[in-house]
Amino acid sequence: MEKGEQYTEGDIVEVRWEDPEDDPAWTSLEIVKLQKCPRCKTVGYFINEDENCIRLCYSVSEDMEVARSFIPKKLVKSIRKVEDSELDDFDKKED
Repeated sequence: MEKGEQYTEGDIVEVRWEDPEDDPAWTSLEIVKLQKCPRCKTVGYFINEDENCIRLCYSVSEDMEVARSFIPKKLVKSIRKVEDSELDDFDKKED
């Protein structure tokens, strides 16, 4: 994570993080020794963060949100703001 980087509520951010994995299936130890934590990428609207986690949601209205994701900071590898130029022209009116 970029030190000193600050995000504002409503910013669209991309969080890259490693997910702990649970697998109840029988597997050889040789295979288990080679496995890595799944790498994940989550994109959403920044709500806020504290010393423990980053809070995002996936849909917003004027005063509500839905589909929250709380990602523990200990799992986060990077976070960045998604620039407007990376978004499509969703808000443009069709002719």
